[in-house]
Amino acid sequence: MKINYLSKNILFGFVILILIIVWAFAFSTLAKHLNFWLALSLPLVVFLITTYFIKRTNNFISGFLGEHEVGDGLKGLGSDYIIINKGLENGHGNIDKIIIGPTGVWTLEVKSQKVNSIVPEPFLNQAYAEAKYLESFIKSKINLDLHVQPVLVFSNKYAKVRYGLTPQRGVYVIQKEWLSKLLVEIHAQNLDGATILKIKESLQT
Repeated sequence: MKINYLSKNILFGFVILILIIVWAFAFSTLAKHLNFWLALSLPLVVFLITTYFIKRTNNFISGFLGEHEVGDGLKGLGSDYIIINKGLENGHGNIDKIIIGPTGVWTLEVKSQKVNSIVPEPFLNQAYAEAKYLESFIKSKINLDLHVQPVLVFSNKYAKVRYGLTPQRGVYVIQKEWLSKLLVEIHAQNLDGATILKIKESLQT
């Protein structure tokens, strides 16, 4: 799924132009009933509001597409792996994805931002907190102590993430191309089929 940002933003720009034209025709009338400077400031207000709306919608769409692309990359995992999308409401939002497989239980926090080597601390804190929340949830459901491994995945191809498979403060920070390799080759915890199924069922009740 791809979104043509250029076309979308051109459409917004066209809407702004129409609004400015309407303002130009209405200005003389507005100036008679409103303060001159208030009437003059109206197009600026419209521009700022529309610009903010464009930025927010672009961020939302890029985040949605990032999760979609990461989901596509997980399709190559074997049948031993269970993928749960939008897993659990933790009080601060949904965990983007939960992976349960022979190599352990993983939480994925997907980011579409273009970072430059240095990963913002709030991103690490969010990913770590989600894993700890899931650990507590599983413990409360089936009384199973296990380590849930958090992963921070950047879907933006221009994100410069150079940690490899070395965790940062307990969190793996990778680009989406490394995700399958991480989930298959790194063992956060060895789980058998019965345990995997038990964990899955606990998350679906």
